[in-house]
Amino acid sequence: EKALELIERLLKKRTDLVPLLILKANAEMRLDRSEDVIATTTLALNASPDIAEVLSLRGAAHERLGNNEAAISDFQRNSELAPLDSAPLINLAEPLTRLHRPEEALAALQQAVKIQPSDIRAHRSLADQLSLMGKTNQAKDEYHRILQLAPLDANAIASLILLQTIEENALLKPMLETALLKSQRELEDQA
Repeated sequence: EKALELIERLLKKRTDLVPLLILKANAEMRLDRSEDVIATTTLALNASPDIAEVLSLRGAAHERLGNNEAAISDFQRNSELAPLDSAPLINLAEPLTRLHRPEEALAALQQAVKIQPSDIRAHRSLADQLSLMGKTNQAKDEYHRILQLAPLDANAIASLILLQTIEENALLKPMLETALLKSQRELEDQA
């Protein structure tokens, strides 16, 4: 709070200071003031439209407020400005998924992994997206890649166990249904 007040006082003296606007937006984000973040980052982008960090902040604020289309726009522009950074593409996938655009989210995450093959967050997001889309074998492969990068990654291990359990239950379901029908028939025959 005090840091934000100091930044605001400095801004009243010099409104053309984009770095100060970025500091203000970061402080507002930490205080969960998403609407203020959008206003501050918009001012910064008006002064200097090609700052990837500012687009990322504004996109995150839009996302927190449920403005998925605006978040997508900011994250897409961010990824154009930072083509060697996987983070904007990972961030882009979230609102795409929320808007029921899983193929676009998948493409963004595949690109993120391609850009930064050692980025565990990119691999995890891709594996989770594949899992959400029902592409279980591909998801398992991706979780295994995470374990190659980080052998003790608890999230990857837990996800693999969960996928295995789901598969086993899917295999057991027909057998259980058959056994249940057989039991019902036996009970009906006895009655």
